[in-house]
Amino acid sequence: MDVPQFLDYEKKLYQGIIERIDILINLYNYENSLQNDHHLFPQNNYLDQILFIINKENRFLHNKEISQLFLKYNKEHNDIVGLQGKISIILNKKKKTISNLVSYKYSKAYKDTVWGKKEWLDENNKPKEKHMYKARKKDDFLKSKF
Repeated sequence: MDVPQFLDYEKKLYQGIIERIDILINLYNYENSLQNDHHLFPQNNYLDQILFIINKENRFLHNKEISQLFLKYNKEHNDIVGLQGKISIILNKKKKTISNLVSYKYSKAYKDTVWGKKEWLDENNKPKEKHMYKARKKDDFLKSKF
């Protein structure tokens, strides 16, 4: 390996390390923001808690994402599957009475439904870029079939 190749190798190595450090910093900041907002998390009302999470994340969320975030705020729950079902029932029921709450289905799969605010949709009723959902990973799709 000559000197330019070695230096290029070292550069890529350090770029990878810097990227991993950036990820760790972002995770740390996110965890701190959860702790700072913990006192704002509504108590005793699932609907208020769900809406708080959607507002806090400021983007369309899957039921699974809502339940994962819910568990970070509320350590007493540990049944994520039961919680996902409860969240789904609550959101589907309240969608009719809360005018700003909308669901958006981005494929034919039922699990590809996300929840957010009506104002986060553009003129074509598609999520605006800054409120865009995260598409499910292929891995998640495969796990959900079995």
